[in-house]
Amino acid sequence: MEQLPENMQALVLANEERILYTTVPCPRLIHSGDAIVRVTSCSICGSDLHPYHGREKGIAPNTIVGHEFVGIVVAKGPEVTGFELGDRVASPFTSCCGSCFFCCKGAPCRYHRRSERGSRVVRRST
Repeated sequence: MEQLPENMQALVLANEERILYTTVPCPRLIHSGDAIVRVTSCSICGSDLHPYHGREKGIAPNTIVGHEFVGIVVAKGPEVTGFELGDRVASPFTSCCGSCFFCCKGAPCRYHRRSERGSRVVRRST
């Protein structure tokens, strides 16, 4: 397991119309099913901007934004399966199965049972 630093850089929604690039504590494994990904690239999408523009209330101050990212698995709990340390992964806006006709053809947005909001991490195929 890679030695995790104490802090990392992140974009945080400080409050309405204020996003800061700042230093925050690195996450730690808490539960046996947790994993930590070192983000190598990240994007800000429209759903990140809704609270920025005041159209989504209830977001805690200093929430990290950027739920669409790619990175490398650097730590994982003992119950994590299907991912190994060093795997390159992505957290896209849509979730998909990864094995149906559309997913195999590179069109996961057409998967008929997809869910949204970057809630699933997928391994990069090699």
